[in-house]
Amino acid sequence: MLAFAYLQKSEPDMPVAFTWLLIALSFPIGLPVGAVVGISMSWAYANVGLPYEPFMDLLPSWLLMLLFGYLQWFVGLPAVCRWLRGRQTSLSSSRREGHRLES
Repeated sequence: MLAFAYLQKSEPDMPVAFTWLLIALSFPIGLPVGAVVGISMSWAYANVGLPYEPFMDLLPSWLLMLLFGYLQWFVGLPAVCRWLRGRQTSLSSSRREGHRLES
């Protein structure tokens, strides 16, 4: 994604396309992260006097959305799946134990 943004940095709509692709890849957590980074960068441009450069503006968004997207899809989701499988296994074993006790 970052290479795509760098190669297309002369295109006027590149920041918009890049941001939407990042949000799609890191959805649903990408929405609030993207909003916070966007608001923070806008504040920094207005109050700190940072010069606006489209590609450099995308680096904080890319870094944070990559981090949170990775945590969401490759850490959080597998943990939830393991927890659900463990819960399902414990429920089915307790049901089997209940049938043994009734017999």
